[in-house]
Amino acid sequence: LQFFGQKIKQEQQPFFAIHYNISTHYPYDIPERFSATLPKKYTAPMKSMRYYDHSLQKFFKTAEHEPWFKETVFIFCSDHWLVPDDNHVNFNAISGYRIPIIIYDPAVNQKKTYSNPVSQFDVMGTVLALAGYKDSIITYGGSLPDNNNRFVISKANAHLYHIIDSTYILGFNTSNDKAEFLYKYKIDPDLKHNLLNEATAATAVSGLTRKIKAFLQKAKMQYTRKPFK
Repeated sequence: LQFFGQKIKQEQQPFFAIHYNISTHYPYDIPERFSATLPKKYTAPMKSMRYYDHSLQKFFKTAEHEPWFKETVFIFCSDHWLVPDDNHVNFNAISGYRIPIIIYDPAVNQKKTYSNPVSQFDVMGTVLALAGYKDSIITYGGSLPDNNNRFVISKANAHLYHIIDSTYILGFNTSNDKAEFLYKYKIDPDLKHNLLNEATAATAVSGLTRKIKAFLQKAKMQYTRKPFK
């Protein structure tokens, strides 16, 4: 990260820079001299996160003195999530796709948490919105600060897709064109009570199924059509 900071200093403003960190990914290769200072009860993933936290502290301590610092917006987003070492954590269609997305603007002294569903697709829209981009684009996301009444899509395997809104998660199988499950994940975080065939959930099943079909149809059309000449 210190090297990354030096490279940023060489860029002409405005700039767009990406740091892709892999120290928090298996095999969790961090300096032994740092690992030795941590409690022995820490697992390898815990040690790697502590090391990255330490590295970020050093980066920001240096960067805050740079002229570009208060004119820069920092966005943190995980690539994906893996099954944790803690066997008490239930890995399912919600927990297995939950990752942090954090926006840090040094010029804005405000802390706010958004609990609405968001997606990695929203990162691009957020960057463009913060940069003042006004033109239209084809995108499957939006801008995080403007995220209201949204749903997000995740892909579990070759045939099963998930659609998540503020209340439900629905699993849709493209091989038979049918919904497989529906859960109220906020009150049923372990996803034990499938509401798919309950009469009271019919409206939710119909609405979410229609949305995920429209999403997949739109994506197929845009990815397979011939480009404009």
